[in-house]
Amino acid sequence: MMVLTVSAMAVADSDSSDAVTTAPWTFQVHDGSGWTTYTVGDGGYNGCIAINKAGIPGLVIDNRYTVTKTNAYGDYITINEEYGRVSKIGDQENGVAGVWNVAFLDSNGTWQNRESWIEITWSGPVEHFTPEALGFYKQYSDYSTATATENDHSTGYRTSAIALWYGADDSSMPAGVPATTNSYITVDSSSQFRAFFLTRVDDGYTPTISPGGHSLPPMVIDGDTYALARGYGSDAYLAMKDALGAANVVGNEVIGENYSWITTIYGLGTQQIAGQDTPNDYTDDKYVYWNQYDGVSLNPPKLIYSGFLTGHHSSVPGAPMGGSVIMMHYKADA
Repeated sequence: MMVLTVSAMAVADSDSSDAVTTAPWTFQVHDGSGWTTYTVGDGGYNGCIAINKAGIPGLVIDNRYTVTKTNAYGDYITINEEYGRVSKIGDQENGVAGVWNVAFLDSNGTWQNRESWIEITWSGPVEHFTPEALGFYKQYSDYSTATATENDHSTGYRTSAIALWYGADDSSMPAGVPATTNSYITVDSSSQFRAFFLTRVDDGYTPTISPGGHSLPPMVIDGDTYALARGYGSDAYLAMKDALGAANVVGNEVIGENYSWITTIYGLGTQQIAGQDTPNDYTDDKYVYWNQYDGVSLNPPKLIYSGFLTGHHSSVPGAPMGGSVIMMHYKADA
């Protein structure tokens, strides 16, 4: 019996240190009378974690990374799209009198202030997270592609500088904000960013693997194609793109609950393989798609389905949800 273990790829990194790289965050707060600057040297993984360390008096913020929602099938747990939204600072609270508005400093040194919106796409309306959700801002170098809309990649949500002011909803940022700069963290091949991935493609489906990534040569076992890879990233989705090669991983990079939803890996995506001839009868529908598991194994039933997409996991210490060993299995419905 062949056994796959991540130790096969646990060779020396360029920096095997377990030390966590940190960089400062800056928060500019305007209460109606003027700007106050708060700086925290070790801000942590994202803007929500950082602002909680900044010592802002009377701060009340939504610290829930996950929430319970209900649909036609019942209750389910999902990512909170309001994670990190400030509702009160001092005695000024979101309400009729005003709300706490947010802007972030982009990579060009420009303050960006965006309101919440609903984008109309070919597949229907898509509600995006509001920029007041500070937990979706991060300062990592590989996070530059994460955007708020599917069609606008001009300004990613990589930043370490946030401005907040109390006033009318979606009001303009007050003038006179102090000079502010970003401090980015470079994602490198140190252990804090390292994650392992096992891809498995069932017999009958042919992966198209482009060059790139850090994968061991594929193995065929009983007709199934396996590949073990190691990558580095500030979240597991970005680490998977590094591990398998960016050309081999296509996913949703719009910030929010569905960030990192897989479109294709190795050219393979969700396909309906049965039930097409009975369009009004869904009971016989069958699909093949990528299944995500925590851990790696030759026998997926021994593993646990991941409750959340790769982009919501991270190997970086202090991230809201860990996850550094993941299996992606392309297989049909049982």
